[in-house]
This record gives sequence, C-alpha cells and structure tokens, in this order.
Amino acid sequence: MDQEAPRGWAGGGNWDPYQEPPAPPPRGPREPPKKAPEKAPAPREPARDPSPRPGRPETGLVAGRFDPPHVGHRFLIDFAKAAAAQLTVAVFVRGTDRLAGSLRCRWLRETYPGVVVVAVPAQSVPLAEDGAPSTVVAFESARVVKDVLRGTVQRVYSSERDGVELAAALDASHVMVDPERCTVPVAATTLFEDPLASFSLLLPASRAHVVRRVCLSGVSGVGKTWLARELAKRFETTFVPEYARTFDENVHTPTAEDVSLIADAQLHAEEAAARVADRVLFCDTGLAQIATWAELAFGAAPAWIAEEAARPRYDLHLLLEPEAPTPQQRRETDAVRARVEAAEDEIVTLRGPRAARLGLAVRAVEDALADRRFLSRWGRY
Repeated sequence: MDQEAPRGWAGGGNWDPYQEPPAPPPRGPREPPKKAPEKAPAPREPARDPSPRPGRPETGLVAGRFDPPHVGHRFLIDFAKAAAAQLTVAVFVRGTDRLAGSLRCRWLRETYPGVVVVAVPAQSVPLAEDGAPSTVVAFESARVVKDVLRGTVQRVYSSERDGVELAAALDASHVMVDPERCTVPVAATTLFEDPLASFSLLLPASRAHVVRRVCLSGVSGVGKTWLARELAKRFETTFVPEYARTFDENVHTPTAEDVSLIADAQLHAEEAAARVADRVLFCDTGLAQIATWAELAFGAAPAWIAEEAARPRYDLHLLLEPEAPTPQQRRETDAVRARVEAAEDEIVTLRGPRAARLGLAVRAVEDALADRRFLSRWGRY
C-alpha cells in the first residue's frame, strides 16, 4: 500500500503540490542590449584636381579692326565678357580703313553698353600683309594699346595667331577663341562687298546703316499707309507708321508747337525700326512731307526740320500722286517733290489705281535691293 507523502514534502523543495504554485516575482523593464561602440569613419582626403580652374581675370582685352563688326566679333566679345570682370575692346583705326573708326566704335558701344570701347590710332603700326614680321606688328600694337589704356591687361582674347603675340607683348595670358571659325563662319570682307546677301550676320546697330530705306510721300488720303503695309508684307519686313496720325489720334490735334516733337519722334521710330527690319524698311512719311505740312498748316516749319529734309536719307522715295488733285493738294505734292529732288533721293512717282501703284512700287524696291552700292551708305547718317 502506497504511503501518503508527508504534507509539505515537495520533491526536495518547499512547494506543496496541493497548493497553487506561487506567482513569479515581478520583472522590471528589460534593458535594451548594449551596442558595440561604432568606430568613427576615417577622414577622407580631398580629391586633388590636377588642373584647377583658373581664376577670373580682373581685366581682359579684345583688339581688332572690326571693319565692319559682325556676329563673329560678337561671339568673341561675348566669350571675353563672360570670362573677364572688366573688358576693353580696342578698335584699331587707320586712314585706309573701309569704315570710319568713330562709326565702328559707336556700333560696338551700342551693342555692349557695359564694355569699354576705345579707338586706338594705329597709323604707326605696320600691317602684317605688308610683309612686316608679326612680332613687330604685335609689339607696335602693344605700345599703342598701352598708350590708350594706361593700365595693365591680364588676359587677351582673340581668334588669330597675332593675338598670342600681342598678349606676350602686353605681358598678359592669352585665350584662343574659335580660330577655325566653326561656331560663326563669317568674313568681314564678304560682308563689306555684299552686306544684303549676309544681312543676318551684321550687328543690329550696323544693320540700321545697311538697310535700304524707302520713304513714301503724298497728301492725306492718297494711300501711303496701305501701300507701306502691303510692301512690308511682300518683302517680309516692317514699316514705320506716320507719327503725326498717332499723335492726332492719341494726344490732341497737332499745333505749331507740336511739329518738332512729331518730327523728332518720327526719326526715332525710324532708327529703332531699322534695327529690326530685314534688308529694307518702309517709312510712311519723311521729313520732306512733315516740313511741307508744317508750312502749309502753320505758315512755317522749324529750321532744323527743313535742314534735315535737304540731306540725303533714303535709297528710294515713292511719291504718290492723287488721282484728281485739288489746287492745295497739287501745291503740297509739288513742294514735297522739290524737297526730295534737292536731297538727291531717287524718286519714283506712282499714279493710277492701287494695284498699279503696288506693282510699280514692288519693281522699284527690287531694283533698289539689287543695287550693290555699299561704300556710299556709311557716311550718310
């Protein structure tokens, strides 16, 4: 017979099997396992650039004849302007140049108002094509440049080998820019011989000098504005409206005191349009018409308008005749004709219905564009 285990015996422990087991003692929050300390990454040595970018020079120079200045020159000057803190453009001027130095400088200053443009008298500098050694040319060029600039040049930018020697003579570094003319293939000689054939390669400032200007004159209501607009469409260019009409419709009826303002605004509008026109610009009136209108309407025209009207200004003058002119219209038309003839502008008289006038005008303009005279254009304005 099995004997009952003594009460309190628990198999070597003190737990009574007839009682509920004691609850386990409360456990505190577990601590997260400790991470091993991370090792700091070893510092990296900065990468060494075997050819660090050169610093921006304080002064840069572009030198040349710019005879005439064109978009190839603009690429060179834009390159240098972006690279140098202060850029100077030196224009070598000789008595044998095709264009006046003052004209070339004026175009470059208009194109680059933030660039210093200086004329450098170069009569004493031998021409390389005359057989003089290039080093002689470079050192003589450097001498006259120094005399004009009166300062140091740190870097010279050019597209010619002569620029390297000029930089050496100026104790400056040199940057060669597009020597093969890959970016802008253009030659100044070609532009000078036939500027209208390469019109887009000229600077806007010089285009205003080359563009063929056609002036339309005639009494009120004769159809100048219609014809100017039609011609501009036909030749894919622009035209200059008559400012007197703009003034009358938007300000007030013109008086004698307004004539100078109207004439001045007409000229400014023409000059602005000449910079955006394509080869030919049509002007819906001129100073000859304004001077005549002022005399008939107010008894006299300002002296400066009459003087300017007597100067050559247009390559072609289209004079529209009224179909059945009144005595006053005849006097006005004859007075305008006399002024245009005094200025020695070429005149084509247009008569008949609109279609006939347009046909005659188109042929006259085509003849003007085919005229390759160029040298006489530069001194006229």
